[in-house]
This record gives sequence, structure tokens and C-alpha cells, in this order.
Amino acid sequence: HELTVVSHFPKKIPQVNYTDIEVTGKMVQDIMLPLSAMIHIDMSVSYAMRELSNIEKGFESIYQKKEFQALLNSQFDLIITELFISDMFIPLADKFKAPLVMLSSSEVLAHGVDRIGLPDNPSYITHFFNNHLSNIPMNFKDRFWNTIDVIHTKLAYSYLFTSFDEEVSKRYLGDVASVSEMKNRVSLVLANTHFSVNVVRPLPPQVVEIGGIHIKPSKPLPQDIKKFLDESEHGVVYFSLGSIANGSSMSDSSRKAFCNVFSKLPQRVLWKWEVDDMPEKPANVMLVKWAPQRDVLAHPNVKLFISHGGLLGTMEAVHCGVPILGIPLFGDQRHNILQLQSVGFALKVDLANINEEVVSSAVNVMLNDPKYQNKAKELSRIFRDRPLSPLDTAVYWTEYVMKHKGAHHLRSAAVGMPWYQYFLLDVIGVLLLGIVSVIGLIIYTVKLVCSQLFTKTKMKVH
Repeated sequence: HELTVVSHFPKKIPQVNYTDIEVTGKMVQDIMLPLSAMIHIDMSVSYAMRELSNIEKGFESIYQKKEFQALLNSQFDLIITELFISDMFIPLADKFKAPLVMLSSSEVLAHGVDRIGLPDNPSYITHFFNNHLSNIPMNFKDRFWNTIDVIHTKLAYSYLFTSFDEEVSKRYLGDVASVSEMKNRVSLVLANTHFSVNVVRPLPPQVVEIGGIHIKPSKPLPQDIKKFLDESEHGVVYFSLGSIANGSSMSDSSRKAFCNVFSKLPQRVLWKWEVDDMPEKPANVMLVKWAPQRDVLAHPNVKLFISHGGLLGTMEAVHCGVPILGIPLFGDQRHNILQLQSVGFALKVDLANINEEVVSSAVNVMLNDPKYQNKAKELSRIFRDRPLSPLDTAVYWTEYVMKHKGAHHLRSAAVGMPWYQYFLLDVIGVLLLGIVSVIGLIIYTVKLVCSQLFTKTKMKVH
């Protein structure tokens, strides 16, 4: 196949049959936040949807690029676009008369489920932006707020995103099918999920799980890191809070709590720390500004991963069989950690509650209780046990859609169904009407019989 890819990440080495169109704009390094700010961010659905809506408005600049404009005069046999915060590019599939495949970098969010007939019952399927979540399985309070958040997200997406996407696509593509119409024409969704890591849910045939597609064979470690890990007689704790949150910006009290706990461990600690030095750094701690995380986790001496709970790092830890002490910051991180905590793979500690006692208890429990290592190895075996690799699975189903001209036979009958029919409100309404009618008839009959009996009794008395 010949691929044309529009992204922030052009290939460093040109590849045959592969054309890059580079998108410029803010990168991860531009939006890194201090951990002290993370504690105070209102991560409600309203905040998340407003911020994502502001980000999406910048996507219109892609249509304005001359290289992208030139593509509109080309011909394509398949369109692949993301399913997260924007639908402004899905009418391209109608313009090119090509099947539409959507790629979800996380679980399919609430606003994306209706187009593929994906059940999203909030009684057990946790919402991506549910910042109220305290436990999995959810208790009544969790289920209440989860339901509110799902409804809120769907309404907010329709109001903030869909109308804007319609305007942009019409402005640059002209007379093509609307965004709303194209949502129901999705042929396939490749979801970065796996039932061993995410909440298990029913999936229609057009949703294919490819969780772990980013995990490549491990490579040799940098010599300094390799030496540090190899010589760790009692094992290693790897500590990284990801690429968006700046770990070195944590409060002095939090840093001192971790340092005091680490100094008492027989294990060594490899700590991703973005500045050159650290006050009170224990002797058993090695600081690195960056580490090849997948390769570090694959080292046999790594016994614990202290993480923010991002989905990619979580899958890498599960793949490598390394349990997680999770400090969730935002987005899906809370329910990623809670889901793994529910099966005995992880423990959750809230950033706002960090102190030496809390950290010491959690770290020592996870290092010394063998159930966490045993569960990590078990979950790793389940995660790896597949008929095809995630990449081969994605390739197979993508080519399947092309071969079968959109593979419309994969679509659920729920796609495009009016919401009142999907929830059987019309049937329930008729049943309720029938029940009320029967009860009313019974009451009327009883009253009539009683009235007749009372009348006859009065006549006999007279």
C-alpha cells in the first residue's frame, strides 16, 4: 500500500511508499505542568470538554495547509482518522468514496459509542473523565456520578464539537455528507484497549482491540542504566510520572517523603527526574532525565513501577509483569489504576495525600507481599496470549475492510437507531399503557360490581 500520513511525528528516515505531511503546533514539552498545579486542577467533565474543545479549534489549520489542500485532488482507498476529540475529518471518506476506519488511542469515549452501537451502561463501564471514581466495582455514589458524567459528556460533545466540525468540513470540503451522517458510516474502530487491562465490556464486531500495539521488542539499555540495574542485588523500583507531568516539580514535602522512604529500602531506585540534581538524594537512587521505559520495565531486576497510571505505561508494565503503585493525575489514569487494583496488580495513592507514612506503607506492601508479583506475572501471560500480535491484528482487519468494500456486515443493528428505540422507551411506554389500562379496567369492574351489589342489597331491605 501507499500511505499518506498527516501527523506531528514525521519519520526521521524516509520510507518507500510513505508520505509525511507534518503538522506543527504545541507538543508535549509545551504543555508540561508542575505537579503542584495538578492537585488544584478541576478535572470535571465540564473542564475537560472545554479544554479539549479549545484544542480542537486549532485542528482547522490542518485543512489550511497547502500540502493538505493538494491531497483533496488525490484518490484514496481508505481513510483512517482518530476517535477522541474531533470528527471534522471524517467527511473525507465521503469525498474520496472510501471506507472509514477510526483509531481510538484509549478506550472508546462516551461520545463515540453510539456511532458503532457499543453498549456503555454506566452501571459497570467507567467513564473516561470520571474524577469522582473511588472504587471498582463501583458503589452507588460512583454509579450515580458515572451516569451523570456520561450524559454530560454526550451533550457537551454535541454542543461544543459536532456543530463546529460540521462548519469546518463544509467550509473546506464543500458538498459532502455531514459529520452526523458520516458517524454512522464507520466501518471499523481499532481501540487501544485489552480485556486484561481495561474494564471488560461487550464489543460489536467492528470494534477490534489492539491494546499494546506500541510495545516493540526490547532493546539494549544505555550502559549506565544497565549497570545500575544489573548490580541491584535486591531489585529495583522504577519511578516515572510520564511525559506531561514534570516529576521534578513535585512539592518539597512530597520529594522528602519519597527520599526518606527510598533511603530505607534495600532495593535501588531509578527515578525519572527532569533537572540535574535533587536535594537529599539517597545513595541508592539514580536520577535520569529520560529513560527507555519499555526496556527498563523488561529488566528482570525491576520489581515495582511507581507511575501516574497512563494507559501506555500501564500496558507496558502489564506486558512485562511489573506491578504498579499508581499516583493518578488526570484523565483515564484514575480508573486505569483502580481497575488493576481490583484484580490485585496495583495500589492507588492520591497525590494530595502523599506523606512518608503513606508512601512507606504502599511501597513496602507491594515489594514484600508476593501476591503482587504473582498477579503481575499471571496478568502478563494473559496480556501476551493472543492469536496475532496487536500490529498484525490491526493490519488484518484494516485490509479486511478494504477487501470487503467497507465491511458493512460488521455493523451492529443499533447503529443509527433512534435513542428512544434503543432504550425500548416506545415498548416500555406501550407496556405501561397496557398495564395502566388493565389496572384501570379492573378498578372500574370492581367498582361496577360493588355498585350493583350495593343497589340490590338496598332494594331487598326496602
